[in-house]
Amino acid sequence: MSGQQPSETSSASAALKRFDAPLAMVVSLALATGAGAAVIRPAAPAEAVESGVPVVTLTFDDGNIDQLLGAEILDRHGLDGTFYVQSGALNMEGYLATSDLTRLQNAGHEIGSHTTGHVDLSSVSTDEAIRQACTDRANLADLGFVTTSLAYPYAGFSESAREAVEECGFNSARLLGDLQSPDGCTDCPPTESIPPLDPFALRAPAQVSEGWTLEDLKGLVTQAQDAGSGWMPITFHRVCETAGCSTIGVTTETLEAFADYLESEVQAGAIDVRTVDSVIGGAAKPIRDGDWAPGQTATDGNRVVNPGLEEWPTGASAPTCWDTNSWGTHTAKFTRVDSGMKMVVDVSNYESGSSSLMQKLDLGECAPAAEPGAQYVLSATHTSTVDTQFAVYVRDARGAWRYWESSPWFDPSAASSEATWTTPALPADATALSFGLTVFSNGSLTLNSSSMVVVKPGEPTPTPTPTPTATATATPTPTATATPTPTATATATPTPTPTATGTPTPTPTAAPTKTPKPTKTPKPTSTPKPTPPPANLKCNAKWTFHDAYDRYGNWGYYLDPTGTYSYDPWEKYYFWDNGFIKNGNAPKCKVP
Repeated sequence: MSGQQPSETSSASAALKRFDAPLAMVVSLALATGAGAAVIRPAAPAEAVESGVPVVTLTFDDGNIDQLLGAEILDRHGLDGTFYVQSGALNMEGYLATSDLTRLQNAGHEIGSHTTGHVDLSSVSTDEAIRQACTDRANLADLGFVTTSLAYPYAGFSESAREAVEECGFNSARLLGDLQSPDGCTDCPPTESIPPLDPFALRAPAQVSEGWTLEDLKGLVTQAQDAGSGWMPITFHRVCETAGCSTIGVTTETLEAFADYLESEVQAGAIDVRTVDSVIGGAAKPIRDGDWAPGQTATDGNRVVNPGLEEWPTGASAPTCWDTNSWGTHTAKFTRVDSGMKMVVDVSNYESGSSSLMQKLDLGECAPAAEPGAQYVLSATHTSTVDTQFAVYVRDARGAWRYWESSPWFDPSAASSEATWTTPALPADATALSFGLTVFSNGSLTLNSSSMVVVKPGEPTPTPTPTPTATATATPTPTATATPTPTATATATPTPTPTATGTPTPTPTAAPTKTPKPTKTPKPTSTPKPTPPPANLKCNAKWTFHDAYDRYGNWGYYLDPTGTYSYDPWEKYYFWDNGFIKNGNAPKCKVP
């Protein structure tokens, strides 16, 4: 999955082989409106640390569900960490649930912010940066978590990003790569100072990646000890039971050994381990209650921003207010032609998924505003060598983006053609739409312009473009993912991340037939539950992961090497099985 959200690094075009992190597509943003945001009284001030020994802080970015494994390791060794989460990804596939945050907070860990939708705050307007930072803090406050610390996604820093973070009431914001580290700067300072030189540009080493060893992690601690004092924030993302689950992952074995080492150093009085908030100190500032600019609003006429793709930022891989969106296993290439008036989406090496150009899934800078219950005429001028259809995403009243609908199919067309479709009535909580013509097989599509116009009450519904009856193709259902995530963070999004999230499971490609295409993308059906095994099994060993809940809720069980049923000891742990992310059920056996 690429689309939106991988790690703290991003790629516009690549062979898409696996999903690594947070939903750029993040395809999830949680927007707390002015009416819904709660005003929280400031919490009691935290005392800034005054330690004569180096301070180590363990931070976890993106809010991936496997970070619960890391929290359990920290808990066993009496260590507290800071978990920077995206409120827009909460309760999404592959991400922490609200109940998980409660559990973390009750165990002594700090809940921090990573913006609403894992957005590089240095790449958007000040207004959008404020929406992303303030909305995230307000959303988390609504859920009972008063946050004081933020981590910049992708370590994207600018003066406008800093301004947004300060305006939203945070006490600090963390960067990456500004201290000495195995993968990064060699001539940077060894530690951050206490108090920091700039609390809204906290310096930290490069993020931990899969190539880091236990000795590399210990080296950061001894680096701080050699400096005599100072602060060493260490940034983790994914926590993997086995090596290779993510390019920005750490194995549980390595993290366990590192936590054991930290515990012994704390007991020896050689270091202190603290959360970010406990190092910075200070009172939690009041929560803003939605008094920021709303962004795009409902208007007559075409609501698509930059509909003809004329505006292109210098060096950008997509037009202003548009994003390349890909998921599944194939090679996607996006090419600007005719001086930026057109965009070619070319797919090769196809196995699964789709690629498209869509309006940005944001909180108001670009996404076309929409009203609950309204219908919209979507149109796009294009040429295509393959069948195509509109995929439509909707943002709900809290800003969470999700896949919603697909149009009928449109035939290939060598000449410029306009695909037109009128949507059903929007859901009752809809606030915005994003749509695009998708490529589901080897071939290419050239997009020239797009339009989204509301159907006014009393107006006749426009006649849609006839559905073709050409050769059928597989019809995967594009589903919002939550990107992801990292190195500078989401494997996403890799987004621009994606930002981290499960990858949609496409319908297997079948040999072409002459049967008519479906009128819209069919929804997956649930697989009947098999008869469960006895509930008193003992988890005497870790099982080989095989089956469980998949992205569409289909049911299966974990299998041990002999093929008999068993259960996963980690509730809600997600994993890869034949290229698809699966989710585990609650334990039914006693964990050893």
